[in-house]
Amino acid sequence: MTIDLHASVTTRIEQALEAFFAHHASAAAANGPEFADLWWLTAEHARGGKLLRPRLFLDTAEAFGASADKTAVDGLAASLELLHYAFLLHDDVLDGDVVRRHRPNLIGRVRDLHAEPSSAAALHWGTSSAVLMGDLLLSAVVLRCGRLALPADARGRILDLLEEAITETVAGELLDVGLADGAVPAAFETVMRMSAMKTATYSFALPLRLAGALAQVGASADRALARAGRDLGFAYQVQDDLLSMVGSSAAHGKDAVSDLREGKETVLVSFLRTTPQWDEVADAVGDPAIGQAEADRVRRAIEASGAREFAQDLVADRLREVVRTVDGSALPESVRRVVTACAQRIDGRTA
Repeated sequence: MTIDLHASVTTRIEQALEAFFAHHASAAAANGPEFADLWWLTAEHARGGKLLRPRLFLDTAEAFGASADKTAVDGLAASLELLHYAFLLHDDVLDGDVVRRHRPNLIGRVRDLHAEPSSAAALHWGTSSAVLMGDLLLSAVVLRCGRLALPADARGRILDLLEEAITETVAGELLDVGLADGAVPAAFETVMRMSAMKTATYSFALPLRLAGALAQVGASADRALARAGRDLGFAYQVQDDLLSMVGSSAAHGKDAVSDLREGKETVLVSFLRTTPQWDEVADAVGDPAIGQAEADRVRRAIEASGAREFAQDLVADRLREVVRTVDGSALPESVRRVVTACAQRIDGRTA
């Protein structure tokens, strides 16, 4: 049957997520109250996202006129959000963050429930909980996709795409950590590759290609979706770095100096390294004790060096490439409109 999107897309995704967490939290009670409580806390903290990935998938599937079981399609959409949240959990552990979306993240919440919330043991309890829950969610996503009520060839294709996305994302995160820790040389080309890998495949290329898999598109259409998705993701990641570095923390909900404290090797920082302004702020980037005054000093250097303008131009170039890719493809006009609209939304995010 044709996928029906007359009901609210957001409601459908949220209902699928609620059903997933309710099932697992109830089943977890058999393994003790601590485990069940962790599932309920995770359900609480997984709410409130923009649902960008599942919405892009459902919009594209509708545009293709793909035919599939509605429960399977909604389950696949929810799995994209679960995959995203699993990566966020691991990302918060890697970055040492305890705040997300203007409130304590899962690490911070579990820590605060400890008998001695200010202790190192409490933080370790929160961090360990996030690692373990991230692992559980990743395995749940793969298992759910393997059980979808879809033809075997479509299900196999979905699992192949999922494996590719998880692998590339982990490789990108490894580069991200390696660059920040000095284990990987901070070559500009490496930073560009990392910026694409850590977000683009699972956030944009995967939703687009999963919709194509349901529609049973050919190799040429799949390549166009992959290329457009990776360019969308690269633009989104560079723009996210811009928002984190020079945007308002009240708007993006992250620690205003988190990236600087961790020494994140973003496109902005990589460009800044090539300018005279770098010597003025090199001591502040990666300083675990960096304060607001030092962070403001780095932001002024980013502005003065032209790094912000360079990053903005990169975003604009990639978004133009997205439009060129889909306009030059054999993708249906309805699908091209979905991809172009996604590029326009990214273009509309401001720092």
